[in-house]
Amino acid sequence: MTTNRDFTFSGFTSLKRKLQNGNFTLIPLRHLMNEHAEAITENAKKVVPVDTGTLRDSIDFKQVAMVGRLPQKIKIEATAPHSKFVHGQFKRLPNGYKLPPKKNRKNWGNPNWRTDPHYPPVQPIEDWATSKGLNTYSVVNSISERGTPLVPFLLLAEKNTRKARKKLTKKAQKQIALSWKLKK
Repeated sequence: MTTNRDFTFSGFTSLKRKLQNGNFTLIPLRHLMNEHAEAITENAKKVVPVDTGTLRDSIDFKQVAMVGRLPQKIKIEATAPHSKFVHGQFKRLPNGYKLPPKKNRKNWGNPNWRTDPHYPPVQPIEDWATSKGLNTYSVVNSISERGTPLVPFLLLAEKNTRKARKKLTKKAQKQIALSWKLKK
């Protein structure tokens, strides 16, 4: 089960037509989209909770729905099987959300910020519990009663990179304006 978020950058097709009329290359726009995706991906890798690193290593982006040489959509996803139980099914970041504390997560936060109580597979929990010096079945029972805290790392990364992405967009605007002036 993968956790993914599609970030659609709209308005580029109309801009593409205008740029093609002036015989422009679409390099600044391709770079812009890739830089946006790289910024979100790198920040998500910093925000995601890490135990073994498989979830962090599974976060990546790819271009989807190409229109000519310009991607119409970028998909950022975490392909680790347990990503759904860490990220949750958030469509947007909840109001007042804060990262869970490192310790004393027992009664942390809003109940909507936790997974539904469920019985996780014992083998991965056993590996984690033995590395922490905990009893495996106590951990499984705790998850079956309370669930686990959710950390919507992709949405947090999107929020954390807004200023940097605005700077990237302004840089691309300047490149396009400069190439427009040079072509005329």
